Amino acid sequence: MSTNINLGIDNEKTKEILKLFLNGQAEPAAFDNLVFTGVDVPAYSENEPVVIKVEIKGTVKASLFLRLRDGVEKETGRRTEFKFIIVPGVVDAAMVKEFWPFFSEKTGNTRAWVEMAEPDFKGEKLVVACRGTAHFERIAEAAPRLERCFREFFGVGAVFEPKRAPDDDAAAHRLVSTKYEKADEGENFKSEILTNEEIKGAAVPVESIISAGRYVVEGRIFFDKDFIREIKNRQQEKSYRLSLYITDEKDTLKLFTFASEGDGFISRASSMENARALIDVKFDEREGEITGRLRKIKKLDIDKKRDTAPVKRVELHAHTQMSAMDSIMSVGEYIKTAVRWGHSAAAITDHGVVHAFPEAYNILKKIKDKAGKGGGAEAGLKLIFGVEGYLVERAEKETKAKKPKGEKRKTEKPFHVILLAKNAAGLKNLYKLISLSHIDYFYRKPRIPRKELEAHREGLIVGSACYQGELYQAMLGGAGAEALEKTASFYDYLEIQPVENNRFLIKSGRVKDDECLREHNKTIVELGKKTGKPVAATCDIHFLRKEDRVFREVLMSAQGYDDIDDGGTAVLDFKTTDEMLKEFEYLGAEAAEEVVVKNPRYIASLIEDGLKPVPDKPYPPRIEGADEAIREIIYKNARRIYGDRLNEVIEARIEKELSAIIGNGFAALYYLAKKMVDKSNEDGYIVGSRGSVGSS
Repeated sequence: MSTNINLGIDNEKTKEILKLFLNGQAEPAAFDNLVFTGVDVPAYSENEPVVIKVEIKGTVKASLFLRLRDGVEKETGRRTEFKFIIVPGVVDAAMVKEFWPFFSEKTGNTRAWVEMAEPDFKGEKLVVACRGTAHFERIAEAAPRLERCFREFFGVGAVFEPKRAPDDDAAAHRLVSTKYEKADEGENFKSEILTNEEIKGAAVPVESIISAGRYVVEGRIFFDKDFIREIKNRQQEKSYRLSLYITDEKDTLKLFTFASEGDGFISRASSMENARALIDVKFDEREGEITGRLRKIKKLDIDKKRDTAPVKRVELHAHTQMSAMDSIMSVGEYIKTAVRWGHSAAAITDHGVVHAFPEAYNILKKIKDKAGKGGGAEAGLKLIFGVEGYLVERAEKETKAKKPKGEKRKTEKPFHVILLAKNAAGLKNLYKLISLSHIDYFYRKPRIPRKELEAHREGLIVGSACYQGELYQAMLGGAGAEALEKTASFYDYLEIQPVENNRFLIKSGRVKDDECLREHNKTIVELGKKTGKPVAATCDIHFLRKEDRVFREVLMSAQGYDDIDDGGTAVLDFKTTDEMLKEFEYLGAEAAEEVVVKNPRYIASLIEDGLKPVPDKPYPPRIEGADEAIREIIYKNARRIYGDRLNEVIEARIEKELSAIIGNGFAALYYLAKKMVDKSNEDGYIVGSRGSVGSS
């Protein structure tokens, strides 16, 4: 039994009705070569398309049907398709090229490849120009099936002959960088996918989408420049195929769409966090799952979590994704959230590394530049560059020398320690300590011996860190008051964290209950008063939102942590000032205000604003005499090859090259490469380096 109701229609009346959907923009003769013969309406499902049958008797613009489809869908909220019956004899090269986008929609899992191709219809033969080897091979493999699709669509047969374009592989697969993004600003974007108008229909849960059809979905958008691939349309204009993901926090669906250079889509999608979208879903054989073709998308304004406190806290302990196998927080989202909340400063303290510094600096710089141009963003955030290091009392330098058989390595469990760069000297010392910890003292972790920290402490602010810090471990070990004061005196500030962060200590039997954890924090506050050290409350952030905990638990599970099924891991999210004040209200209102707001802000005030993690200009190595040595080597070899009296052309070229090398400070790099190659040759190794002038 058919699930469609077939309606006979009057051709002339149908034309008049359809013209209404074009808002009077159709040319008078646009419908002359068309005969509308019927409409198939799905009887049981609104997700199935309405199919309008039309006979084509002569030349017609394919763009007419694109506009008709958009107009009908906009007014009715129903997905609309056209079934073309093309009269024999009217199919020529121009028509094939004109209707190629519609034809590509009928080619299943090769659709994207067909859309990229350039058709040239020559009677019984169809030359298909491909871009690159992969494109050519895909079309060639699918040729028999595409020939059947072509016959069904155009009503004539043709043998597909794929043609490979020379040297175009790189262009076919090149990822788009920001230089391609010339999107329109303001409300006058050109993309037909973007809309400010209402998208009709009830949104469905993503997990309920299990079959092909048209759906409306709402959720959070994931989109990145890495999801963009450049293609060229038939007019040789730049266009892009984009992938993006939408999640309603219960399930996620992959979407794709196409954008043209300058239509505004890439810019808008990059800044879109939540959206309502109209999508056409079908099973994608290439992906092995259902995916959605994006038809319309509208930014969805959702009330975001905000920090509404009049005087806001500062976070001094935060981990980004550069804390390997531990944090899942994007540095970009962290910085943007801190800016949106109006925080005056935010620290980055990854485990043993500083990899997130450049990205954080560049993201904040863009935000500040935009604010300076009237972009409306807050520009008051100060970046605090820091690290959560691994402090040991003593450590031998790692060497390649093997220890005598049977001799055990003497090691100690490292304590966590927070190091914050106060100024340029501190940043330099921070980098030195990171280098030493990885090169000279690495054993399972990049360890920092206390003596090295003391030798490079200038410009650094040292914090006692989390439960794995020296101070907290001393408390857990039952150290007396005098010993605790001595330990606390080493640090510039002491740190406390929410009870939730350390509740796993109750599960493991190391402490009795939540009240014991509160007493530990009270003890640290009292130690701060006795030693004159400020006490700062931190979140120890590992993810931005509470809901993101499950993603970190995946990482924890892979590493063998067994507390995931026993109530879950700690909620280490980015908390607002009011949330932290409520957390520490057991200290009393005044003390809570001090540890949550006043002390972190005071510590942040000690840190210089505008520190650059990487200098703007390059700093190549310097070797005394390298400039003269390179000049001497080059002229010596030139005279060996061309004779003592060099031709003017040769000498001019040598001077041009030397001026570029020496003038830009690269002589030492070339000299080092030369010495390395010479040494390798002396030792009997054949050198064939890639791309190094110094090895030639």
